[in-house]
Amino acid sequence: MRVFSALVTIFALISLFWQIGAQAMSLQDRIAAWNAHSNFSSTEIVQLDSVTDFRIAIPLTIVVLKNSQWSQAEVIEKIRSTELIYAQCEISFRPIAIVKTVHGQGPVPDANNAASYVDIRDLVDSGAATKPIVFMTDAEKFGRHNGGSAWRTGSVGPNSPKTNTVLLYRSGALENSGNFYSFASHPLGYYEVMAHELAHLLFDQSHTNSPGHLMSNMKKRTNIIRSQDCAVVRNFVQ
Repeated sequence: MRVFSALVTIFALISLFWQIGAQAMSLQDRIAAWNAHSNFSSTEIVQLDSVTDFRIAIPLTIVVLKNSQWSQAEVIEKIRSTELIYAQCEISFRPIAIVKTVHGQGPVPDANNAASYVDIRDLVDSGAATKPIVFMTDAEKFGRHNGGSAWRTGSVGPNSPKTNTVLLYRSGALENSGNFYSFASHPLGYYEVMAHELAHLLFDQSHTNSPGHLMSNMKKRTNIIRSQDCAVVRNFVQ
């Protein structure tokens, strides 16, 4: 029993030291790791300060494809909007890493065959990236008029390369009227696509028939987060 306890302690210390090492990975080493990946090149990484400062925090990686149509202002606006929505749960996104890179498969993914497109398991294992992760791309290859796609643990399992990953499309968003338009951002008072797609991961749930909140079916959706969903997010980070 004592030998077993000692082994458990040793493995716990090894795990702790590995996590500390991953967190201490330099910016240049992180950039080098992204560029060494078969999918990515010409990578830059910038750290964005959070606008909220709650005790509970979720690390967030935003991958902006350089050959997509997203502008820096649009990316920042969506991050800030998402931060303020999750402030309802007294949760911050911190740290926020914005990875600007060129994707070898181009800026238009096929959401029906996304595993190779979003597979960054080696980057997560090395500490060069964290999840949840959002890839900001152009319209998906087979446009279904969605603002994005998300793969949660409950739908693909914990070991899939897609787990806790979002594809956010610059086109294919839904207007309040029910019409589609070509920019994935919604009018004030409707809902934020980035916050909604992240909610699939953080709440580990699909859409609901209950109207008036972030996970409602599309035409009934708002930026409101229900208290029971806030509790699930807290469980995700603790």
